[in-house]
Amino acid sequence: KTVFALLPFLTRGDHDNIVFLISYFKDHLNFDDVDHGMSRPTDATQKSSEFYMGCFVVLLESLEKGNPISSSIKDTVSEMGITQLTLDYLKGFSALADAELSAALERPS
Repeated sequence: KTVFALLPFLTRGDHDNIVFLISYFKDHLNFDDVDHGMSRPTDATQKSSEFYMGCFVVLLESLEKGNPISSSIKDTVSEMGITQLTLDYLKGFSALADAELSAALERPS
């Protein structure tokens, strides 16, 4: 867990390094597959996807508010469509109306 928390700082804020880091995880961020795969807990691919997704969460949780590198990573996550992918997934399960969800997400973190 600690190693993944250090990854943002190893990019040194370089955009190409950040894109490489995010790309490493992006292919494993298929929420529907992980949700529907719960019935196959022994499937190696399923476990691998869950592992990568968990590592990506640790990486994002380690981002510090106000840190320029963290801000660059957040911007890149959004630019690469991961934020929209996540929102689309959440909208399928959210009881909030789209306007309420959008307003909640626009609040400062």
